[in-house]
Amino acid sequence: MAGPWTGRPPNGWARRRAVASSRSSARPRGCSPSPGPPIRTRPSSPTQGRPLSPGDEIRVVDADGVDVPEGEPGRLLARGPRTLRGYYRAPDRNARSFTPDGYFRTGVLARRTLDGGLVVTGHHTDVPSAL
Repeated sequence: MAGPWTGRPPNGWARRRAVASSRSSARPRGCSPSPGPPIRTRPSSPTQGRPLSPGDEIRVVDADGVDVPEGEPGRLLARGPRTLRGYYRAPDRNARSFTPDGYFRTGVLARRTLDGGLVVTGHHTDVPSAL
């Protein structure tokens, strides 16, 4: 059996891991998963979708943290059961990355449509990197 190992084949766990790492990812190289809430979309929709869970909350705010009207671009904030809640032992990073009421500053520029959809328009750079 051919594989990325030498000598005897590894146990089942190592074999699955070796095979999985040798396959190409569906995500383009250099991309990381979004820390915001997962969203669902329809193929025919011009938006990036809506939050999956009723517990997910998103806000679009201006640079001062004030909610913007629907249709206006702003900074995307997210909180919910699937959203990052804090960095381990990093109080300074948490203070920069989260609002006082617990919303995560995603670093994404977006706007909400009148029907509640979300359209991502870009990124802004004053949010700390996730790495």
